[in-house]
Amino acid sequence: MLPYAFLFTAVLPYMAVRFLAFKPTVKMHHVAIWVAPLGCLLSLVPIIGLYVRIAHPELTDADQAMPVYLASFLHPALAGIITLFILFAMKSTANSLLHTVSSAASHDLRTALFPDSHASNQRILWINRSWVAILGVIGFLMMLFAPPFMLSWLGILGSGTLLAVMIGPVFISSFWQGNAYGALAAMFTGLVTSGSFLLFTDVGWVEGPLYGCLASSVIYIAVSKLTQGVASAAMAPGH
Repeated sequence: MLPYAFLFTAVLPYMAVRFLAFKPTVKMHHVAIWVAPLGCLLSLVPIIGLYVRIAHPELTDADQAMPVYLASFLHPALAGIITLFILFAMKSTANSLLHTVSSAASHDLRTALFPDSHASNQRILWINRSWVAILGVIGFLMMLFAPPFMLSWLGILGSGTLLAVMIGPVFISSFWQGNAYGALAAMFTGLVTSGSFLLFTDVGWVEGPLYGCLASSVIYIAVSKLTQGVASAAMAPGH
């Protein structure tokens, strides 16, 4: 869980919204003081899951482990606090997803289709808020009419596969700079590897994307090194 959670936070675009929201006056060591104990508490979740699996082998669904633990092993007050933490995490991720998708629709799509548009700041703000409302209503309707397991599965498939797709050009490039050939090859490799594991095997929603991240990272470095001369020639004057 630890490498998956770290990469999930560092690579996915809608998680980066949280880092962009930091005020310039925020001191990161103060943030770490608060985050460290919360991270330790969240790390207890898989340990609790293993404990409930041993204590209640009759459970057929892994998602039942936490509800059973909260209902059977904790004081109601403490169970309520942990339930609030879970709800906060779910709502925070949903909020980040909504605003990221809305930004892509209201800004990226708008500037791509109408590059010469010179809308006022008030009009742009109105457009952005409108897209947040539109996509929020669409998401609400999907929640009402789509099966819950389908939405959960699509979220897992989308997040895990996107993680494997983006790790090369977003994360690895922060430490070792490749080229466009390596980035495209890594993105395709991550897509195929993670998607195949999640769709056609029983590896799991944590291991599948991690295998995709590993394959994507290796391909990013290997293809970038192999095509280094080609990329340099393409960037030379006269080409």
